[in-house]
Amino acid sequence: MSDTRSLGENHPAGSVYVAWERTKWTDDMLDERFASMDKKFDLLLAEIRLVRDDMRAGFAGLRTEMAGMRDEMAADRAHLVALHRQMIVIVAALGVALIGLVGVLVA
Repeated sequence: MSDTRSLGENHPAGSVYVAWERTKWTDDMLDERFASMDKKFDLLLAEIRLVRDDMRAGFAGLRTEMAGMRDEMAADRAHLVALHRQMIVIVAALGVALIGLVGVLVA
């Protein structure tokens, strides 16, 4: 089916007629187009599934690594608590020694 339309009086070509070809969308053409779209969507969904599986595997590895880091942090925290206690003992001993030294000098 074709359609002829005028470009109009104000167009530089004047009253030249242009024939536009209109495509008639038959059921077969629509079925082919939708089948093509379905195939592309299936490929897209398959790609999304692969990315999702890769992400899940990556997150599982990350969770394992973070669990190991938590154990290391707990050990480091225990070392820091022991160091803190040792520093308190040293500062207390220095305080007692300083008080004893001031007592000796005053006496």
